[in-house]
Amino acid sequence: MDQITIRSRNPIRITLDEAEELAQAVRPLAPAIKVKVEGKEQQQGTIGVTFFQIIEIVLPTAAIVGQELIQEITKAGIEWARARFKRKKAGTPVYIPIYGPDGEILKSVVVKNATDEPEDRTEQDRELRQHFKR
Repeated sequence: MDQITIRSRNPIRITLDEAEELAQAVRPLAPAIKVKVEGKEQQQGTIGVTFFQIIEIVLPTAAIVGQELIQEITKAGIEWARARFKRKKAGTPVYIPIYGPDGEILKSVVVKNATDEPEDRTEQDRELRQHFKR
């Protein structure tokens, strides 16, 4: 069965409950597709080494019906991150990569705070992935 997966890369920083809030915003955009929340469990005594808080979105083949759905999911992610910043009053930037079923980046943005425009990192991230494939 096709599904959209929303994955917190570090559930200590972005909790599974917070990821579920994003899932609730995405579900109406693709009502025929299941939206699942996952978290990568941290091993005790380890920390992630990244400046960003990362929440990944993975789209199945059936969900890739065009740029419109990708844009709508991106908007939902941006609004979710902004609301989270307003609620928490602080925090490091939130990185939201959106992947296709093959792992390729379809869209990626960084939301730095509750008010600034998000930074579109799609092309930069695609180039970086190509560099590491060599």
